[in-house]
Amino acid sequence: MYKIYKIFNNKFLIYSALIFILIIYYLISINFNSNSRLFIKNLAYNRNNHIENIVYIEHEDGFYPYIVLTDDYNGHCLLISMLILNEPKKFNNNTIGSSSYYENSDIDQLLNNDFFNSFKINIKNRIVDNNIIITTRDSLEIGGYNTIEIKRKIFLLSYTEVGGHKSTSRPTEGNKLQYFESNKSRIAHNESSNLNSWWLRTPVTVYSNVVCLVYDNGVIGECPTKGFNGEILNGVRPAFCLPGDTPIKAGEINGEKAYFIADE
Repeated sequence: MYKIYKIFNNKFLIYSALIFILIIYYLISINFNSNSRLFIKNLAYNRNNHIENIVYIEHEDGFYPYIVLTDDYNGHCLLISMLILNEPKKFNNNTIGSSSYYENSDIDQLLNNDFFNSFKINIKNRIVDNNIIITTRDSLEIGGYNTIEIKRKIFLLSYTEVGGHKSTSRPTEGNKLQYFESNKSRIAHNESSNLNSWWLRTPVTVYSNVVCLVYDNGVIGECPTKGFNGEILNGVRPAFCLPGDTPIKAGEINGEKAYFIADE
């Protein structure tokens, strides 16, 4: 009886081990072939903040890293450049009226012309026309808080979106993004690893020429568009949206694992 039990027990252990090996093999095979089933929404910080939320996107002069902030920005994935553009930019050179008004400002036009056209054609075709909230022109200089929606492909984030506290002179433009939880999360540098401040799209409405920005230490502040010596220059971190089902694939950058936009 003991021998029969021992033989049965050994067979059970062998069968259990085989089943375990088959399960492991199946899981490995799924993971190995997972590239074909990965989408950019899988990298979104609001869904998974325990992974690298970065995708490399191709421009005419190479690949650049973008942070996938959320998959719920008007129903799409919102991305922001991980790097500040190498050349600081003026916000607006408008000499008539309010230079802090965002719509059709110099920075708005730069983003939706020169910067947009720096992407490869397959990326340009995927970037979504997106409604963003901006402060109205008639709110400026009077401490107003009225907002409107405008449609843009490329845009700057707002004071509210990067975690700015509610303020009577900084209207609410959109919703706070989970990614920007601290000053550290807002710190950024350019390709040369130089820290810099970067523009936001929100004006300070008690003035006609002051705009919100993020300082190089991650603190949210404000800055006039012009100084005694002309326009003031700050860094730029472009943002835009892609459909959540945009396919991605794994690859390498400088020997490190990275994700890229996949071909259809």
